[in-house]
Amino acid sequence: MRRKRGFTLIELIVVLVILAIVAAAALPTFTGYIDYAKEKLCESRRGQILRAFQAVCVDHPDLAAAKDTIELKNAAGGKDPLDYLDETGAYSGDVTCPRYHTKYEMMASTNAAGVRTVVLKCPCNDLELGYLTEAFEIYKKWPANTDRKVIIKEIYEQRGSLLQVADFFKQNTRFAGKTLYWRPYYLNDANHTMVMYASPENDGTHANWNASLIYYNGTVYQSMAGSAQYPGASNIASWSKVDAKGELKTFEDWLATEGKAFEKVS
Repeated sequence: MRRKRGFTLIELIVVLVILAIVAAAALPTFTGYIDYAKEKLCESRRGQILRAFQAVCVDHPDLAAAKDTIELKNAAGGKDPLDYLDETGAYSGDVTCPRYHTKYEMMASTNAAGVRTVVLKCPCNDLELGYLTEAFEIYKKWPANTDRKVIIKEIYEQRGSLLQVADFFKQNTRFAGKTLYWRPYYLNDANHTMVMYASPENDGTHANWNASLIYYNGTVYQSMAGSAQYPGASNIASWSKVDAKGELKTFEDWLATEGKAFEKVS
């Protein structure tokens, strides 16, 4: 009687290699489905919260009359409107993004026709916020005070590109019509806050710390100076938030001293 021959070691290795290749090919697709599902859940959650807010406005005229984010917070007793919804019992569910795990920020604005818009800011629906969140996740993997160049290089390699500056950021600046790219830059504050500065190059370098625009705390600042190599850009190497005494200094302090070349965009 003939004995059945089993698999040879070479055959088993070939099978394992094929399975590894299939798994590697399927992983990005599977991850993409998970991200898509989380984005849809986020969209649904934001919708529930906004519907709850609209219902509260019926019985709270101050909230209904708030024309911008500042008035909205004042109408909520100076509290975060999302915390206010929880306290009033209007919405007690989760108020964080299921993909990025950051708390939503409720913002309001009113156009020239008097139509008010209330949105929940989230990395899923805000490219810049998502970009900063992504950069901060990279930062957290490295030891504290890791060189900022490392963060820029890794986010470039991870995305295959830096984030291009949208036209509406440039429309009231000297750089309207020019192509710029955001580079992440963390501050030496307690939270290592992520901000951005823009330069023309789309690569993994720090562009010699030359910035045409700065994005800080939701506001854009433009450079009013420049050099032969970087026309219209100013150097931000001194933007360390530490003064000569080794004490933390505010962004405003930096603007008043080393950062005089930058002005707030109206």
